[in-house]
Amino acid sequence: MAIKMNTILWIFQILLAIKAISIAVTHGINQHKPTMKDAIERQGESARRRLKITAVCLLVVSVGIILPAGIGKFVWVTTIAAVVFALMALISIPLHMKCHDKPKLIVGLILFLMNAFLAYGRWMIAPLQ
Repeated sequence: MAIKMNTILWIFQILLAIKAISIAVTHGINQHKPTMKDAIERQGESARRRLKITAVCLLVVSVGIILPAGIGKFVWVTTIAAVVFALMALISIPLHMKCHDKPKLIVGLILFLMNAFLAYGRWMIAPLQ
């Protein structure tokens, strides 16, 4: 059972790290796309700065989800990175609602649940050694 759960958690880690990187790219680099420009205008002046901070945080999270588990050192960072990503996903929900960005609402909920599962799994069910 522990081997299967460890495999499931590794799959979650890889998927969530890839998703964090893709969000970092869209929020940090692709701010000039028409859909992003409209959302930025609705959010106000500080939106671009917040998006860049979000992008940097997500890059750090993606490294934190994979690297410590991969090298076997500071493995507790994986759980913390998953908790941070879960909180970021939860915080993104009202921001996306303000932008009238409904599909992202569901994505935010799914990302929250996936990260919460990963954090709980790596903390309680199949901790890394």
